[in-house]
Amino acid sequence: MAIFKAVLLYLKLYLIGNFLVVFVLAKSVPSPHEVLFSWKQIDYKFPNSNIKEKFLLEGEYIPENNVITGIKVHQNRIFLTVPRWREGVPSTLNFVDFNVTQEPSNSPLIPYPSWEFQELGNCTAIQYVQSMEIDQFGRMWVVDVGRVNTFTNPDNSCPPKLLLIDLATDEVIKEHIFPHSVVNHTKNFLNDIVVGCKNIQDENNCYAYISDADDSKLVMYNLMEDRSWFVTHETMIADPSATVIPILDGNYTFNTNIDGIALSPFDSNFDRVYYSPLSSFQLYSVLTSVLNEAVNGAILNDSQVITHGRTSGQSDGMAMDAVGNIYYGILSNNSVVYSNTTTEQIDETTEVLLVQDDVELQWVDTFAFDEEGYIYMTSNRLHRFSTETYDFSQDNFRVVRVFVGSKSYMYSAL
Repeated sequence: MAIFKAVLLYLKLYLIGNFLVVFVLAKSVPSPHEVLFSWKQIDYKFPNSNIKEKFLLEGEYIPENNVITGIKVHQNRIFLTVPRWREGVPSTLNFVDFNVTQEPSNSPLIPYPSWEFQELGNCTAIQYVQSMEIDQFGRMWVVDVGRVNTFTNPDNSCPPKLLLIDLATDEVIKEHIFPHSVVNHTKNFLNDIVVGCKNIQDENNCYAYISDADDSKLVMYNLMEDRSWFVTHETMIADPSATVIPILDGNYTFNTNIDGIALSPFDSNFDRVYYSPLSSFQLYSVLTSVLNEAVNGAILNDSQVITHGRTSGQSDGMAMDAVGNIYYGILSNNSVVYSNTTTEQIDETTEVLLVQDDVELQWVDTFAFDEEGYIYMTSNRLHRFSTETYDFSQDNFRVVRVFVGSKSYMYSAL
């Protein structure tokens, strides 16, 4: 197995430098993938059966309203988010223990850091998490939208915030409540987050970049200064010509602004943020130096935004590895592709197929890396959630991994 992994890594590095020679082979031979966990419906590790029955009776747990989206991996724990889009989501931030779970099929989610921290209406607890990130210092950066039931009857009682949790102690070590002037407290859709800590000797020298799909903007946070601000640009707005996504036997409409984002790797000094609206065929980027120095509410100049090119389809989340490969799903093809960002052009002509499966990879949502060279992803058939057409006799939610031979963008490839 170790020899196979080494050869696989060599081949992937080789095709970066000899793209035209092996591109066709890479496009036609996807990598093998492994389904680690799967669920027909999402269940939780309740304190006891009586509490579960109480949650069911009182509508605090409505299984069909629970969808896995975000994923991050740290040691033996795979962290998963369940956004509170509709009523009946008892826990929004959770994990499964990769080492001890005996039933990878329909394994119950364990609330993180505790059941108490999932309390609805308690603004000191977590209200609605869609995405998070884990930095090199073992801290989880948790984006709490604050608002709940956003697809039905929005409750805006709690403000949006950013939490830092020490994964060694499972304790909150930092809280930043976003000012209303930065993140709207009644209509935000904080979506994805990337984090760059430029000095491995200084755990405070960190910036976070967060997409807001409702207000079509990028939100920045400086940990050292405990300060947040945002910028906008027309490229962060949904493209009306890209709102329809054909998936297998149907067409699904999503009018969604800036969604997935990625950060160039540590070895490039985290110098560029890549982004795309979900409803778009284009990939864009902007220098972090521009973002870090911007005033709150700035509209980026056209000259500050690079348009890399047209991708082969709409995508949700995206991720960067340590050698500069950017990964993203192609929702219409139930696949994941990657391109190398060391060249400015990143479009359908540079895409290399990583994995494809019409059953197990319907709507690849979010990505994560471990320290062994695997990329992880969630697939959740989100198009079925939007139309309320899930078939709960089938597996709908999965955690999948593929060996790529690289760590995440946070680590040096050298």
